[in-house]
Amino acid sequence: LSSSLKIKYSITKNIAFNEVQEIKSKSQIIKNDISVSTGTALKGLFNFGSAIELSHSVNKTIGVSNSFTYTNLRQKVIYRKNKFKSNLTSNIFNFSANNSGFSKPTIIVDIDFNYKLKSGRVVLGLVFNNILNKVNLDINSIDAVAFSNFSYGIIPRYLMLTASIRL
Repeated sequence: LSSSLKIKYSITKNIAFNEVQEIKSKSQIIKNDISVSTGTALKGLFNFGSAIELSHSVNKTIGVSNSFTYTNLRQKVIYRKNKFKSNLTSNIFNFSANNSGFSKPTIIVDIDFNYKLKSGRVVLGLVFNNILNKVNLDINSIDAVAFSNFSYGIIPRYLMLTASIRL
């Protein structure tokens, strides 16, 4: 039996200068990422792993009451046994803007299965994306002078067969 645990944290800060119709502005993006992953193997019979990642970004225009916040929580579970491998991934996205904008959290769930044939050179797979069939991501924003509503299309649910050959 062997196990592992990894914890990773990073922070990035970017400042960008913009000019629109002779109006200069400066925006600042601060991104915090943290991930925790663990894995277990039992004498080569099977491997099991999981990971949780949290990403939080704030984009603020300095000097203007305008900000945009994006949060993504991603969970992943991996199972391997001999020549079989499966991944289950879910993402929870949440957006907010101007401290009074909002979006309903959007959950995207994907799963894939892979099987390596005896030769080891051919891998057959099945990918099932957007299992919950979310079709759009809506973001609403309210500030002192305007109300905004954005809707982004998401690729609908699909099933895909895959094959890869290592030469």
